[in-house]
Amino acid sequence: DKLAANEKTVAEAQAKALEAEGKLSTLTEQHASEFAQNLASQREVLEKAKDDAINAEKAKAFEENQKLTVKVNNLQRDLEKKTNEELGEGAEIDLFEALKRDFPDDNITRIAKGAPGADIRHVVMLRGKECGTIIYDSKNHKGFRWEHVTKLKADQLADKAEHAILSTHKFPEGARQLHIHEGIVLANPARVVSIASMIRQHLLQV
Repeated sequence: DKLAANEKTVAEAQAKALEAEGKLSTLTEQHASEFAQNLASQREVLEKAKDDAINAEKAKAFEENQKLTVKVNNLQRDLEKKTNEELGEGAEIDLFEALKRDFPDDNITRIAKGAPGADIRHVVMLRGKECGTIIYDSKNHKGFRWEHVTKLKADQLADKAEHAILSTHKFPEGARQLHIHEGIVLANPARVVSIASMIRQHLLQV
C-alpha cells in the first residue's frame, strides 16, 4: 500500500511538473510574441521619425536652394542694368589665387592640364567637415560655345559636385555678365568669386 501511495504521489508530482512546464512554455511564447510586437511597434515609430527628419531636411534644403536662385536672379537683373564701365568688363583675375585668398579654410585645388575634370575643384569646409563641392572651368574664347557648358555639366556629374561655375567673357545671345543654364552658372570672371561666396554660404546653411 505504501509503495502504491508513493507511486501515486510521484505520478501526481510528474503530472504537475508537466502542467507547469506547459504553462511556462505558453507564457514564454506569449512573452516572445508581445516582445516581438513591441519591437516592431518601436521600429515603426523610429522609422517614421527618421522619415520625418529626412523630409524636413529635404524641405529645408529645397527652401535654401530657392533662396539662392532668387539671389542669383536678382544679382543678374542688377548687373544687366549697369554699363561695362561700371562693371569693369575687362577685369582679369587669377581665379585660383582669388579663391584661395577669399576662402583660406576650404580645400581648393587645380586640376592638372590634360587630366579629366574641370579646371578647379573647391571643397567647402566647416570645422574639418566637407559641406559640398563647387567646380570651376575658365574659358577665354572670342565666341561663346555651348560645348563648354555641356562639358562642365558632365564634369559636375562625374565629380558629384553640388554646383559648377563657368568663368567666361562671352555669353549666349541675350545674356551678359551672369546666366544660368541647366544648373550651370555662367559668370564674368570679375563676378565669379562673389557668386562662389553666395554658393558657399548656401552650402554651409544646407
